[in-house]
Amino acid sequence: MTCEPAVRRYVYVVWFRDPSLPTDHEDHEWPAVFLVDAASEEAARSWGDRLAKDRAARLPVVPHRVEATDDELGW
Repeated sequence: MTCEPAVRRYVYVVWFRDPSLPTDHEDHEWPAVFLVDAASEEAARSWGDRLAKDRAARLPVVPHRVEATDDELGW
């Protein structure tokens, strides 16, 4: 019989930055927060890091003065 570690809920916070914008631009950086259910803090952090890196790689790029739909922005 194996005992599985108790799953706990962890709050994961990631701070995204857009290096293509000036640091004083309102969209230069923004937070994202989500919950991760995991057996340990390390497991939650590792999974949160993977999700955040994947999401950052898929951030939409919208050229200046081009309208984007909510779906294109992920809203």
